[in-house]
Amino acid sequence: MTTTQIIQSLDNCIEIAKASENKYIENRLTEIANSLMNNSVNHAKQVLKDNGYYTDNLWQVQDVLEYHYCTDNRAQEILNKVLNSEYIIEGINTQIKNEGRI
Repeated sequence: MTTTQIIQSLDNCIEIAKASENKYIENRLTEIANSLMNNSVNHAKQVLKDNGYYTDNLWQVQDVLEYHYCTDNRAQEILNKVLNSEYIIEGINTQIKNEGRI
């Protein structure tokens, strides 16, 4: 069973706990799901870092949703457009070149 499948199962259990109004179980299962998700994300970041990728500055749909009311898919499209814009890429490359000269 993958981490995603485990988290989905926990989400189902959380919904059952909500329906039965058992706050303790609901809260505990939520903590476990959040912990698993954080560990999974941290592991993925470490794998990328171990392979030479910079992972200390990542963006997520929540960054877009703070400014726009839209779907997660639309937020991903916005992030893609912004982060792949010529202005951003040129700025990053310029800064990398400049930092290397110091």
